[in-house]
Amino acid sequence: QREIFEDEHQFVVVPAGRRYGKTKGAVDHAMEKQWAREGIRSLWVDTTQVNIDKYWVDYFEPALRKICPPSERKKPTLYNWNKQHKILSLANQSVMHFGSAERPENLEGFGYHYMYLNEAGIILKGDAGYLLWHKTLLPMTVEHKCQVFFIGTPKGLGLFRDLAEKGRRGKFPDWVTFHRTSYDNPMLRKEDLDALCAGMPERYVHQEI
Repeated sequence: QREIFEDEHQFVVVPAGRRYGKTKGAVDHAMEKQWAREGIRSLWVDTTQVNIDKYWVDYFEPALRKICPPSERKKPTLYNWNKQHKILSLANQSVMHFGSAERPENLEGFGYHYMYLNEAGIILKGDAGYLLWHKTLLPMTVEHKCQVFFIGTPKGLGLFRDLAEKGRRGKFPDWVTFHRTSYDNPMLRKEDLDALCAGMPERYVHQEI
């Protein structure tokens, strides 16, 4: 995870197997960067608003509490989570906006230092995926030379695969791709993954694992 999220390319593409730890790594990176200096602006894009609420409970709030100094953890003003508008505000004036691919028009209008496209294999599928990236998100990366992380499990042909190939070719200096499998997560047992793969069609093993 450190190799991926400490990389300095502007566009970092991470096609990875299920349960590799890509979302957890992205959340930890985002929270570290939000606290690193004042006024950091970030955007997290996900599949649905409901998923954002789940990630807040399971990933973001625990990560914040872990990063905060022990003496500060009980202070209510250290950070504020606006559940209705999906905005995380920190005491150091850093802000993270959350939005879903369901309503891409609601994402426009801001500039960011960091952008995280979670479940990129899903949100970048089809014509809607091309519009989301090229029409909505890409123009928002110019102002601060925003670093973008595309993280997800591939879901067949589509823009996510095209961007991963772009990062592999070495012809685009701002792009890099990190390919990781489920087997690269040391917290998962190889024998359990072997058993899982044995019960799946080969094409799904290739895609999901």
